[in-house]
Amino acid sequence: MLRLEGFRRPDWLTHHAYWHGLDDYEPEVLPLFRRLCRKAVGIVDAGANIGIFSILAARESPAARVFAFEPASDVFGALTANAVHNDAANVVCVRAALGARSGSMPLFTPAAKIDTIGSADPEHRVTWTPGPWRCEIVPVVSLDGFVADQSISHLDVVKIDVEGGEQEVLAGARETLSRFRPDVFLEILDTDSGHAAAREANEHLLPMGYVPYSLGVAGPAARDRLRPSPDNWNHLLTVRGPAHVFG
Repeated sequence: MLRLEGFRRPDWLTHHAYWHGLDDYEPEVLPLFRRLCRKAVGIVDAGANIGIFSILAARESPAARVFAFEPASDVFGALTANAVHNDAANVVCVRAALGARSGSMPLFTPAAKIDTIGSADPEHRVTWTPGPWRCEIVPVVSLDGFVADQSISHLDVVKIDVEGGEQEVLAGARETLSRFRPDVFLEILDTDSGHAAAREANEHLLPMGYVPYSLGVAGPAARDRLRPSPDNWNHLLTVRGPAHVFG
């Protein structure tokens, strides 16, 4: 059981979870994510939204620290409330976007549609209806900088779902990923930004020994390279081999 508060009533995520249950929410990703979090000590959720992945990660590994990054101010309010509602004291909520370097950026969200998707790209159109848009300036930190500032000594699982900004997140996490080699859950779309994220992963993660898996309804499928697809948005990159992926 989860108690979820949306930032609007209802937003899409809370509405979907209430009427369809968590078994129907990203079923190709969430069960595998939960299993790989069970022995984790450090977990990063980039694009935490209202906190479903973060809270479930915290439940799977109560001794872990879960760093939940969400830049949108109204969505961040729901994230922090949901961590409290679900007694997820080990979730550290960070109101910032992850990116290639520290600074700030504009974040665009639909002003009228009941939704929880925001993007730094005003042309992002995966599930949005055409305008009107809201824009707020949000802080940005790199994962490498955050890890250094917080003296984080271990990361096991990193989830990146940031609606087109995945390449920047990966670029700002090269040192961290090389040092800790965590499992990386990565959503990439069949767009220019998705292809840029795939190139970043192929050029910098595969030489470290990472193997990409496409996550579909039939289960994980190993690939030689990461390739965006209109049919499969979600991927796992891991250095730990098939037994780790398939349990």
